[in-house]
Amino acid sequence: MATAGTDDHGSLAVTVGKVIAEERRKQGLSQEALAHRSGLHRNHIGLVERGQKGLSVKALFAICSTIGLRPSEILRLVEESQTKL
Repeated sequence: MATAGTDDHGSLAVTVGKVIAEERRKQGLSQEALAHRSGLHRNHIGLVERGQKGLSVKALFAICSTIGLRPSEILRLVEESQTKL
């Protein structure tokens, strides 16, 4: 298991972004549609999905509500992806 550090934070942000992008696509949503429905800006969604911007708890809940998943499900998928690395 990785320890907290700069590289780990970067890879974690990338993993979170990839999971969100994958789940968004499963719902057939564009970044623009996800942004509009969750009350976030499309650029924000893009930055999060590329791992270039962190995600607040409020934004995570908004995104999860829009794609029909609980935040814990997203975090489980992120954790599973991280343990595969």
